Amino acid sequence: MYESKATFKKDECKKLHLTSVRADEVTGSGIVIKHIFDYIEDAEFIIADLTEERPNVYYELGYAHGVGNEENDILLIAKMGTKLYFDIAPFSVRFYSNTEKLRSIIQSHLERMIALTR
Repeated sequence: MYESKATFKKDECKKLHLTSVRADEVTGSGIVIKHIFDYIEDAEFIIADLTEERPNVYYELGYAHGVGNEENDILLIAKMGTKLYFDIAPFSVRFYSNTEKLRSIIQSHLERMIALTR
């Protein structure tokens, strides 16, 4: 059975009593980018997957930084071999090689992020 990376992220968040939200799961016909901005502004933590060099993720990450999310509020992940562009390269990115490593990264880093806010 195939499980998407989104499923892994949701599972790990749920284990830590965090609610995971993705804008593409919103019901209705609202403007998606508005939902994304609202979620970024309201989020306690953000997980940004830089895999596949998606420009929208870079844009959303820039927005997250611009509205005041701190470095300890954002977890950057990417699959091994992902090219990071110059504006992201200096940031700490956690690289994963398989789904078990991805789960481990999400769990351990979210636990530390939660501990820093309590």
